[in-house]
Amino acid sequence: MATKLIFSILEKPPIEARMLFHPQAMVAAYRAEGELWAETMLPGHFTPQAHNLYGFQVRAPSTLRRKRATAILGGLIDLVWTGLLMRAVLGYQAVVPNERGVTVRMFGPKYLYPFDKRKNQPDKAAEVLRVMPFEQVLLEGRLDDTYHDQVNSVRATKVTTIGKGGA
Repeated sequence: MATKLIFSILEKPPIEARMLFHPQAMVAAYRAEGELWAETMLPGHFTPQAHNLYGFQVRAPSTLRRKRATAILGGLIDLVWTGLLMRAVLGYQAVVPNERGVTVRMFGPKYLYPFDKRKNQPDKAAEVLRVMPFEQVLLEGRLDDTYHDQVNSVRATKVTTIGKGGA
């Protein structure tokens, strides 16, 4: 007497569905990562604690005196004098994700981009874009969580039957 051995394997979701959905999941994950940086981390660059937190270049004593006398917000924030840079950068960010990464587009005044190290000017663009290791961990966590949420939302199934029956 022969025994029938038949195995059915249920894949939920099957690898094919995951591979098809992977690019969309990566775009969603990178979008979430970019939005987290733009909404919660970027504004931190314009606080009094930013100098110590992000390690901004020390401003000259003469600059600090002039800032205390003329700058908005008491001259206590490294990246703020008239507020033009802060308003421009915080006023608009376009998060543009793709399968391989995310770009956060911002606009700023002309003096944000060129900097002359010979005049001992701080690189304001580098200071605005600086990401600390603890922030990197948060960004990677958001990327990972969003990616897995997206992949786990795939509802496709596949049943593979293996074996044959005997007589």
